[in-house]
Amino acid sequence: MATDWTDHVVKALERAGLAPPSPAWTELAGLYLRWVDTYAESHDLTAIRDPDRRVEVFLLQPLRLVQALRPLGLEDRTGLDVGTGAGVPGVGMILGGWRGPLWLVERAVKKADLLERFLTDLTPVLRRHGLQTDVRVVPRDVRSVRPPDPYWCVSQGVNWLENPLRRWVEKQIRGGIPMVWITTPRRETVRLGSRPPTQTIRLSPYYAALVWL
Repeated sequence: MATDWTDHVVKALERAGLAPPSPAWTELAGLYLRWVDTYAESHDLTAIRDPDRRVEVFLLQPLRLVQALRPLGLEDRTGLDVGTGAGVPGVGMILGGWRGPLWLVERAVKKADLLERFLTDLTPVLRRHGLQTDVRVVPRDVRSVRPPDPYWCVSQGVNWLENPLRRWVEKQIRGGIPMVWITTPRRETVRLGSRPPTQTIRLSPYYAALVWL
């Protein structure tokens, strides 16, 4: 039986004390989560199988992230969502009203292809509702991507502490590139690029966004 995502989304918003960022948000959220159901048929999402948890990870956390990052001026830069998978957190940020351009970087070609096809269908809907449409899928390893300056990076579900990615991350931080890592709160004291995060944003009991500026 298909999940009634609209009902889950509305109730999750109420519990979280959040308001829809746009009149079309609930409709777009349901559209996204129904696609995620299709994505999950071929790619493992067992860690977020629970419907309420899925709403939290795919929609509410990106919405909180948009609200927290907006004062930092990052919308003037191109954002790289590193290891985006099913569009986390990039697609949720776009639905949440993020105004800056986003590149959804995913080196797994099959995952990137599924996401590309979804965005092809989603873009006209976003345009109709006046939302950001400057978003693209980049099917490559982020270390081989050459984004336009200035840029910033965000990532969830990717372990930044593993080499050789860690070396790349630390190079960006030392070079003054804003970096946002969504990870477990217990890592909030981690040091990358020889320094701790500039800021920690609690997104939920399970996730925090560590920000290096």
